[in-house]
Amino acid sequence: MMLSGKSALVSGGGRGIGRAVALVLAREGANVAVMARTESEVRTAAAEIEALGVTGLALVADVTRQVDVTRSIETCLEAFGALDILVNSAGVAIKARLDQTTDATWDSTIDVNLGGAFRLARAVYPHMRDRGSGSIINISSVCGTVGKPNLTAYCASKFGLNGFTRALAEEARPFGVRCNAVNPRGTATRLWATTHPDQDPTTVLQPIDVANVVLFLASKLSRYVTGQEIEVSLLTYR
Repeated sequence: MMLSGKSALVSGGGRGIGRAVALVLAREGANVAVMARTESEVRTAAAEIEALGVTGLALVADVTRQVDVTRSIETCLEAFGALDILVNSAGVAIKARLDQTTDATWDSTIDVNLGGAFRLARAVYPHMRDRGSGSIINISSVCGTVGKPNLTAYCASKFGLNGFTRALAEEARPFGVRCNAVNPRGTATRLWATTHPDQDPTTVLQPIDVANVVLFLASKLSRYVTGQEIEVSLLTYR
């Protein structure tokens, strides 16, 4: 298996892309901690991970709360002894015209999508740096490379996340730590459905399509890949 003996933390791992990522990593032999706010979802995901013959941890935590982030990293290190992979998948999206975007919507979108990745990466990076290895993977979006109407807050957060990815990759490069981003187009998740209620979910990417790219970035197959943004899209996209 590609990740035998490795350990990972996946934020937003209770459903959608995060859950698919957690299960793919576990199938390849990694012990996986699943972090999200909804207890029932993280416990279900952790049980599915355990059923694959590896260790699964359920972490009920909010990426906007530093105390939750610190506690989650400490729990992972205590349980696993090390963290080799961090996948920042927690995210929110609220569709609204700019003049209808409230301060609360703007602040919460930036705080979860960009701030959450920053807090988790900041917490785990010293451990990876001191060990001389690690892979940080940020689930961004094509909206981090192309502006979309009625998604100004979301696009700003994802453009920021891609910039954060590039900067951290350069900072971490000398220490053997890699940082990359995955930019999916539309993916059949609950988050996507809230902003595209009239679109058929069978006509867009499935979470497993994104998870397989994350697996590549988490494995030795990408050991010389850092600071990259990998777009995932259907071949029939126009």
